[in-house]
Amino acid sequence: MAADRTGGNGEMNRNRSEKSPSQEDLYRLSAKSWDAKFRSGEHYATDRPFAGLVSVLDDLRGRRPARVADLGCGDGRNLGLLAGLAPGVVGLDFAEHALQEARRRPDIAPRTVRFVRGDIGRLPLRSESFDAAVSVWTMNHGTHESIKDYVAEAGRILRPGGVVFACVTAWSLVLAVVLRFVGRRIPDLSPDGHSYLLHFRSEQGIHHFFTRREMHCYFREWRIVRLWRRRYRAEAPIRIPFWNILAEKR
Repeated sequence: MAADRTGGNGEMNRNRSEKSPSQEDLYRLSAKSWDAKFRSGEHYATDRPFAGLVSVLDDLRGRRPARVADLGCGDGRNLGLLAGLAPGVVGLDFAEHALQEARRRPDIAPRTVRFVRGDIGRLPLRSESFDAAVSVWTMNHGTHESIKDYVAEAGRILRPGGVVFACVTAWSLVLAVVLRFVGRRIPDLSPDGHSYLLHFRSEQGIHHFFTRREMHCYFREWRIVRLWRRRYRAEAPIRIPFWNILAEKR
């Protein structure tokens, strides 16, 4: 997959982005990329629990959740934290090699965490069976239709009053420059249209970068408890901003 290095040649940029790959092709490309990263040990996230999740732990604990789902759990970096929060925890990921790593983590007790392989856009979990859901740097792997599916599925599995905590990549003007060299913009129906096919180190696949307006659009059926933007040094190979959201199902 070649990076878009066309510079100011607007005509060439337009020609290269005329045809968007199918949603299924984009999903499979991202899924294969992440599975390969976990298989090779080249994924770059830290082993520590995600700092944004730690910052909302008191809020989650105050809700006394009985069941929590980690949607896109990866190698399980957050599962030990969640296992101390609720008696029932499910770790779900599409990457089989990530789940294999998660099962070997010493901070996770098998009796409290159940592992499921699945797509966060079509969750193999029962409706209204969870009190809380977590999705760290996962919902941004998609274009408009798949992002809507991700948010809808998170809402489907939650009981009324349940909450989701999600972290996604945020759009910035600096990224607009960087992405010209490491990706190709894909036309889609998202409100502000910042979806890209990336080719950067081991990152190959679809990635969406959210504006504040989009966060409100995708979660308009929810009650947004908190929405904030941060940079996390250890979360990406380059310093990019993230949106964190804590939202309650109405």
